[in-house]
Amino acid sequence: MSIDRFILKKLDNCREEHTRANLLELFRIRIEKAQNKERGGKKGYRRIL
Repeated sequence: MSIDRFILKKLDNCREEHTRANLLELFRIRIEKAQNKERGGKKGYRRIL
């Protein structure tokens, strides 16, 4: 199982607000990192608030 599917599965079952927020943040970071890689940008991620 990929980490993305794992995160989505945990989000689907998670009822604890703090844990859910952390999972959403992790998923957002993974999406942003993939977008940067696709664009040929720098590795890692940039935090956007």
